[in-house]
This record gives sequence, structure tokens and C-alpha cells, in this order.
Amino acid sequence: MSKIQAIVFDLYGTLIDVETDEEKNEIYDFLSLYLSYYDMNISSSKLRKAFATEKANNLNSRHERYPEVNFQEVFEEILKREGSTNSFLVKSCCKLFRIISRNRFQLYPDTVPVLNEIKNSGLPIGLVSNAQKVFTANEMRILGIQQYFKHMVFSSRFGITKPDHRLFLVVCAMLDVSPANAVYIGDNPYNDVKGAKKVGMTSILLSRQLKSVIPGYEPDYYATDLWDAWEWIKQNNY
Repeated sequence: MSKIQAIVFDLYGTLIDVETDEEKNEIYDFLSLYLSYYDMNISSSKLRKAFATEKANNLNSRHERYPEVNFQEVFEEILKREGSTNSFLVKSCCKLFRIISRNRFQLYPDTVPVLNEIKNSGLPIGLVSNAQKVFTANEMRILGIQQYFKHMVFSSRFGITKPDHRLFLVVCAMLDVSPANAVYIGDNPYNDVKGAKKVGMTSILLSRQLKSVIPGYEPDYYATDLWDAWEWIKQNNY
């Protein structure tokens, strides 16, 4: 293994413990009510249908193997059809959608302690996440971890999702390191391990409960938690 000069993380399922349900009726009920305060009378059922339609259109417009939807663009189209071009309202809808869909939202106990250890070591830290920038940056700030990341890659910004290898190349360029000198830590063998290995990054698969194995996507190391991952990096790097 080449000397590690940077550590890159996945976000949800790795640093943030989150569970969402985007099929909740309450999402569209509340959004419909919220929009009525801005003189838009769009029913909950109509809003649900419009969201599904615009989401599909947004994905189809990418012409990529691993396309990513952009919630902000989706709500822009929905509100435009209702006669509004209010950018604040678009972002508000995205954030309300996210808030109402969440069932669980918290840091893992080892997240901050390990990030502090890495920060104190002097190794730069990056992030590549299949996530919506419109609310993910806020969620990182709310949980107090945005300060650790100067270089963040959100899939919604690029229109592609992991395991597309280009996202991993982008973060390495941001960090000014060769992929061979970076390690990626994530919890999904397909999205995280496949993409990292494609560009030559060392990969660590975080398996807090059961070990996930997908033939052909074996990581360089299986870690039981973030402490385990960090200890392995230190042992192999110093």
C-alpha cells in the first residue's frame, strides 16, 4: 500500500446514522399546506405525482450510467409550473421534504472522536457522498462536522452517483493527492469500494454489524467501526 496522504469519507451510513422514508404521505401534505401560504393551490396527490414525474425527467436528462437526481432542479420545475420562480421557496421545499422524510438522524458515537484524531494527525480529510447539496451541507453543520471538511463532493452537483469513478477523481484533485495515496472509507461495497478501487484508492469497508461481501468488490480492509479503520491506517502508514 502506498503512503496515505489523505483520507476520504462517505457520509450517510459511515459518519451520520440516518433513516429516511420518502414515501410518507405527510411529506406532500405538509408541502401542499406550505405552498398554500404562497398562493399556490396544489394538492398533496398532485404534488406527489409532479415530484415523481419531474424526478424521472431529471434523471433521464443525465444520459449517464449512474445518474443522480437534483432535488433543487426538480422543485424548480414544479414551482415554475405553478407560476413561481422564488429560489428561496425552492430551497425551502427541498429542506422540508428532507426534514419530514427523516426517521432517524444522528452521528455515530465514534464520528467526532475519530475525525478529531485524523485532524490532529495532519492528514487532510475529504468527502464523497451520494447526497443533495441543498440540505446535506446544512445537516453536516447542524451535527457539527462540516468544520472537518474543506473538500466535499456531493453527487447532486455533478449529476452522477457513486460508484462513478469520476467523483473519486474529483475529490483527489481537490485534495491535490494521487488516488494511490488516498484511502476511502465507506459502508457500501458497491458504491464505495467499486468506485474507489476503480481509480486506485485504498478502500476500507465499514461493517458495523454484519460483514457485507459482494464478489469482485472486496475492500483492502474490513473495519468494524471508525476506530478500527483509523488504527489500520496508522499501522500501515507509519
